[in-house]
Amino acid sequence: LMGATSTITQPDGIDLVVRFTGANHRIETLYRRHISPTAPGSHDFDTIRVPIPGVEPGTLSVCFSPGPLGDAAYDWVEIAAFKGELSPLSLTFDQHEIPPTTIEAVHGISVVTDQNREVVFAHAPMDFTVPQVPGLSEVSGEFGLLDSAWTGEKKSAGAIFSIAQLRADGAVLPLFEKRLDPARAPADRAIQNFQVTLPPASDAVLRYAIRPADPRDNGFNHTFWANLRGWKFRATIATPAGPLKSIVSDAPNGLSEMDEAGLKVTFAHAPSRLEFALPNGLRRLSGAIGLIATAYTGNGTTQGGRFLIEHAAPDGTRRVLLDRTLRPLTTPADRGPQPFTVELGPSPAGTLILRTEPAPGGRLDFTWCYWHDLKLNH
Repeated sequence: LMGATSTITQPDGIDLVVRFTGANHRIETLYRRHISPTAPGSHDFDTIRVPIPGVEPGTLSVCFSPGPLGDAAYDWVEIAAFKGELSPLSLTFDQHEIPPTTIEAVHGISVVTDQNREVVFAHAPMDFTVPQVPGLSEVSGEFGLLDSAWTGEKKSAGAIFSIAQLRADGAVLPLFEKRLDPARAPADRAIQNFQVTLPPASDAVLRYAIRPADPRDNGFNHTFWANLRGWKFRATIATPAGPLKSIVSDAPNGLSEMDEAGLKVTFAHAPSRLEFALPNGLRRLSGAIGLIATAYTGNGTTQGGRFLIEHAAPDGTRRVLLDRTLRPLTTPADRGPQPFTVELGPSPAGTLILRTEPAPGGRLDFTWCYWHDLKLNH
């Protein structure tokens, strides 16, 4: 809430109070200020910003009253404008913004610039929650402390950032926690990144929280969040540096991790498309392809699936590295995981594309394809 006030009064001035009354009739004072007519600039318009806690329905009250002497003479108040703003804290998911369901930020939140990028400043302690909507399987983002937390004479004693899943049955599942102490640990001064896989849960919410590392010293905890994003299921390829996650995961008929005959596989019902940004120096991709057994046993009548692996170079040229069709219903040798190895070539930068399609001339039903044990190596 923003408002602008000005007054010409007798020496006792006026008092300004902003209150919020929630659905439970609890009254909370959000802002209080005494405006003195003798203070410099007291006769000019002044803009105030008042963060509103939570997002529950309620009533905002802006109250002006006489100063300490109780003399209302000449307490003339001008209000230029009121403006409501959505919270800058939100989770970007599937090209939409998921707003918070609750926000607790006693010191307010605002958008500021840090290290040449916009971040959402939210002084510790604070927390907010967002719903774990259907399809949301991973969250990522950035966090840290502003330079002012450690460059001045007084320095932050550090802050703890955390993410937890709050389940409908009341259970709280910690997912992520990291303590930053930039005044004493130079590595903590850089913008930090997080990437968290979410356990499946119905009617769950995610709680992002920041609290002071030392409850006795919360000064200069100039903390922030930035670039908060949610992701659908993302496939992974093992690399020497750790898992490489897909940057595109498009499978309208189903994409998930599952167990197939004791193997952990990435189920990718045709048609599907996975894209990976290739790290420098990795030249060989290996793994296995197949169709799950229920596609060709029992009532399964698959006509097969086609697997394609392509390399898209930075200049736009494309090479097909693998093009294989499996027909396990009619070809017993095509049943189970089929290993493969492909060479990416001398200049492997660019994008790796993995696709599944129905077998040429085949039907779409029962094209229950999977990828298994994908690895990129030198």
